[in-house]
Amino acid sequence: MSVLKLANLRITGLSKSGMYQIVACTLLLTALIFLTQEKVSLKTLFLSRYLPPPDQGRLYVENIDLGDALILFHRTDVIFVDVRKNIYYNYGHIKGAISMPVNEIDAVLTSSVSKLKSARVVILYCNDASCVAPDYVASRLEKTGVKDIKIYSDGWREWHNCQLPTDPTVVK
Repeated sequence: MSVLKLANLRITGLSKSGMYQIVACTLLLTALIFLTQEKVSLKTLFLSRYLPPPDQGRLYVENIDLGDALILFHRTDVIFVDVRKNIYYNYGHIKGAISMPVNEIDAVLTSSVSKLKSARVVILYCNDASCVAPDYVASRLEKTGVKDIKIYSDGWREWHNCQLPTDPTVVK
């Protein structure tokens, strides 16, 4: 809705899906305008999304969006890790996620590392994109030998707002 307000569009009588289509088209148009103004090739944009940066000394952790998280959620060889404090985890978390609070990382890491190493993909999440805890936990996990780590940056807030599977039942 804020994108529409910024564009000074007045839309009445439109369904929710119609609004989403307009927002998606507006965002796509904005991205295309940006690409043409900045002279960024689509090849460069594609490669920057899927390939790690050339800097070999740093850990590269891919950020994933809701679509990728949902696809991975249905796989049995993927583990979701909630890095929020226990009080938030107990309130509600992504169904099947394990708790690894950033403030208790040393205690939890030793008991969970073998399970995480056996997973095909480990997805870390926090409340939303403003949280930096997943980055710190990712660097700690990488040092213990966990390989494919991804960060679901929009995290719990987006997952919960989309009413996707959670444990335990969250009071609405």
